[in-house]
Amino acid sequence: LLYLSTEKTEPVMLGNEPVYLNDQLIGKTTSASFGHRLKMQVAIAQVERTMLSGVVIENRVTGPAPTFSVEIDIAGQRMQVEACTQPLFDPASHNARQVSSD
Repeated sequence: LLYLSTEKTEPVMLGNEPVYLNDQLIGKTTSASFGHRLKMQVAIAQVERTMLSGVVIENRVTGPAPTFSVEIDIAGQRMQVEACTQPLFDPASHNARQVSSD
């Protein structure tokens, strides 16, 4: 699995979008939504692990996991997003605790 995120608000990820790495199809998103705690669009993608050769993948229990860029195709429009092998997470709840000045 890959965990995808972007701060872009358009186009909207819905799920079932093709995922590309270096213009090569590696999988598809299985679900997507707006992550209100993270304040960005997020998605989970099922990918063929063998297609990730050359990408640094680490299994760490603590600390930030490395990210890399992939593209997803939304209705014929490619959008670059960040991919991570670890779940997207705000462990200190920093985003949830911010008070808006609006």
